[in-house]
Amino acid sequence: GAGLHFATPVARRAGPELPAGPLWAFDAEGEDLRGLRVPDDALLAFGSERHGLTAAVRERADRLVALPMRPHVSSYNLATSVGMALYHWSLGAGRP
Repeated sequence: GAGLHFATPVARRAGPELPAGPLWAFDAEGEDLRGLRVPDDALLAFGSERHGLTAAVRERADRLVALPMRPHVSSYNLATSVGMALYHWSLGAGRP
């Protein structure tokens, strides 16, 4: 996952420090990402593998979204989650 830092802007920020724009926060309790169109100007937020999103980021989020998982799977590796989300975004999935 460290190589991703050279391919796309990645930063660690607290909720109030996030720039303006639609914030899509990835959370297991969110709406299924499949079929949704990620806005071109969206900020994508991912929590840590152990603790997930902070309360401040969840509060600031415009939308909570989830990656589909099979039953009894609690989470994906963070790098895998980021890769799946960026791939979905790059396809323009859900665009008319």
